[in-house]
Amino acid sequence: MSAQPSPRSNLLQTLLLVTVLYLGFMLFFGPRNSAPPRELSAVQTAYDKALKERDWQKVSIEGYELALRLEGQTEGLSGVELQTKRAEVFEIKYQAADAKIKYGEAVGDYNEIVNGHTELGALAIEAKGTPAEVKAKARANEAIEIGKVVAKRSASSLIRFGYNVIDFLVGLTGRVPGLSYWLACLLLAIVVRAIAWPLATKQYVSFKRMALLQPLIKELQEKHQGQELQAQTMKLYQKYGINPFAGCWPILIQMPFFFWIYSCMRAYQFEFHNGTFLWISKTGAAAAPGIVAPNLGEKDVPLIILYGISMVVTSIISVHDPTNARQARMIGIVMGVLFSVMMLFWPLPSAFILYWIGINVVSTFQTFWLRTKPIPPLVETAGGGKTNGFFKGLTPKEGPTGMLDRTERKTGAPAIHKPKGKKKK
Repeated sequence: MSAQPSPRSNLLQTLLLVTVLYLGFMLFFGPRNSAPPRELSAVQTAYDKALKERDWQKVSIEGYELALRLEGQTEGLSGVELQTKRAEVFEIKYQAADAKIKYGEAVGDYNEIVNGHTELGALAIEAKGTPAEVKAKARANEAIEIGKVVAKRSASSLIRFGYNVIDFLVGLTGRVPGLSYWLACLLLAIVVRAIAWPLATKQYVSFKRMALLQPLIKELQEKHQGQELQAQTMKLYQKYGINPFAGCWPILIQMPFFFWIYSCMRAYQFEFHNGTFLWISKTGAAAAPGIVAPNLGEKDVPLIILYGISMVVTSIISVHDPTNARQARMIGIVMGVLFSVMMLFWPLPSAFILYWIGINVVSTFQTFWLRTKPIPPLVETAGGGKTNGFFKGLTPKEGPTGMLDRTERKTGAPAIHKPKGKKKK
């Protein structure tokens, strides 16, 4: 009886993990109005009071709720009444976004300035053709300059270092709007992947060596179950000196690096407003507002879709074990689609998406290159499977002895290489 989880079970586990990540994302970035409903007059009073007291943090919160309430009153209106009500809503949205910028400038909160700028951009699209559009665009341009100052002043030394690295890469080609900024993203992707190359190689080799043991593990699963199966499986890993978690460590080690790069590129976000890339331009944004970004500092939907495609392709190509290839491909497709959908609701600068596409391209190249190299053969460890380090203390104490030798004689696995001077069993 096999203890291996079915493809459907693994897929459900993956969907559950993504759901948890999405709920966590919504917890921090979702709707901000979670308090019990209040009367419209109470919200209006709280907003007016915060505006009078110049409590910018409260102005942004109360203004957000007040604008939503007033938008609900526009249904059924037309003509002058509708225009008047919409102008009132636009003004409150402007004040709420402007309050974020003022609050961020006062306390040195760069993220609040970025959020205020993003809301002004959305307002400019919504209020197209009205005085509110001009007002929102003008304030958004001012927010860019404010954000640049705050980013340099409030960032940690580590983020400032990354900021300067990105700025150096941009300066290599003369800060040309249509070339320097997107090229810097790709150069950064190449540099980062080159640093992580040894870890990724170790991860690939680990997965391939694990795949070589699958026929032996399958025979164990047919003979044992529960704790006995776990004990014998661990004993098999020890016998050939394989750490079943070795493929996970490279990923975990790279995670802090990933968040650092993201923080550095976000700190450089307003500088990326000077850059364009193929369709990402003011002309493209005018043709498809809210879909195509006017610059590399704002969210671009086509680029997010392209990222999803690159993630799916990278996941499919990186399948190591042919016994569960179909399952791995399905998980790759699901993850690529779900992460792309999540990014649509997250105001990520398109420069960061472009950087991550570059990472996926270089990763795919590395996978193809590694496939041309021989994988170190499985060799029995000296001392009959007694290992130190990670496996120290994990030697199973239950289960029959000598079973592994019998299993190896019957297995259909590829020949296992052994040190010279030992006979094959």
